[in-house]
Amino acid sequence: MATTRDGSPGEPWLLHLPHRALRVGLDVARIARARGDLRDPRELEYRFGLHSHERRFVRELLAARTQLWVFRCDQLRSCGDLVVVDMSAPRALRRCVVVELKQRVRVRAAPKHVQLANHATAIAELAARGIVDPDPPVTALLGEVGVGTLAS
Repeated sequence: MATTRDGSPGEPWLLHLPHRALRVGLDVARIARARGDLRDPRELEYRFGLHSHERRFVRELLAARTQLWVFRCDQLRSCGDLVVVDMSAPRALRRCVVVELKQRVRVRAAPKHVQLANHATAIAELAARGIVDPDPPVTALLGEVGVGTLAS
């Protein structure tokens, strides 16, 4: 769970997109509500909804690499489009890949891109949830990221 500046719990910055959601469709409002997020479904869709190229990428990635967990980033918080974590490694060795998907842009490292400015807060949320250790290795990617880029 994310925290506010004063340390109190706040609205989550990330929404886990589980593998089983692929079978019934990636309805982010339904996924969020199942996790206890009671915000208006239109707001949830606005913040966490996936465009067609993002939806395709998530489906292909999760189909190709079942050990990966994909989290959709809140699109109003400048922390990227997705965070991907390889859950096959022990927690202490897990690394995160923050992805800002773009069409017609080659993949490149993008640690200082404005749309990734707050990615550290999103990663801290994963640490607070116990998914990764605090300050895990993070790679930031910008562009047309192919499944093969993250699969190795």
